[in-house]
Amino acid sequence: LGCDTALNCIVDACDTIKQSASSNRKRVFVVEVQGGNCGYLSVMGALASGASSCYIPEEGITLDALQKDINHLVKRYAYEETANIPSYGRLILRNETAGNKTYTTEVISSILKEEGKGLFDSRSAVLGHLQQGGIPSPLDRIRATRLTVNCVDWLQDIAFKAIDELNSKSSNLSDIRTPTVFTKDNATAAVIGICGADIRITPILDLLSETNLNKRKGTNEWWLGLKDLTKTLAKYDFETEEERAALEKVLGDRKQATV
Repeated sequence: LGCDTALNCIVDACDTIKQSASSNRKRVFVVEVQGGNCGYLSVMGALASGASSCYIPEEGITLDALQKDINHLVKRYAYEETANIPSYGRLILRNETAGNKTYTTEVISSILKEEGKGLFDSRSAVLGHLQQGGIPSPLDRIRATRLTVNCVDWLQDIAFKAIDELNSKSSNLSDIRTPTVFTKDNATAAVIGICGADIRITPILDLLSETNLNKRKGTNEWWLGLKDLTKTLAKYDFETEEERAALEKVLGDRKQATV
């Protein structure tokens, strides 16, 4: 509950940052988003804002991954430069815990700026607690209403069952009129949530098998496959003959300038 509002804040901020990047044309912004040890906000935010890539704690950050992203950016900007196509700003989203203390947002931005070698620039942006503010979105309001109604109905059902059981065992009139409900059933310690299109109330003991308590997240990461869709939309591992020729020309010019 609340993830839709957080995503709206992230996408609004990324749209503003992307406009700034596009006004400077050849600029890549590395945007740091929250989410703890879960990369959900990074993946969904990257998909919704049209980011080129995203870094999440589930996969970590390696030099190989950075090199692939650099090659992709060089290829895209090189083709736009040689083909006289107007360049536009691009985004890379990074989860706040991805890469730990080594590959920070500033470090990644500095690496991109250095490897761009004038072909593109790089800046960093940390959204911070901006993601936790704002007015709740309509979807989150509807979800909260649904969960509240179902939760109260479930509590009433459990309480009435306990009262009926107490009344059947006690002949004391005061206990019947003002009952105190106690239960030792493990199923009454539960969590309400949304699974697919259904609302489910799951006992806490059943959730232990699919919960990473140390990292405070679930083990069923259904959204992880959407990360590949982000790269597909950004045209990763796809190039035409013109793009390949433009990349070879730029790399050749760089090699000559270095020598």
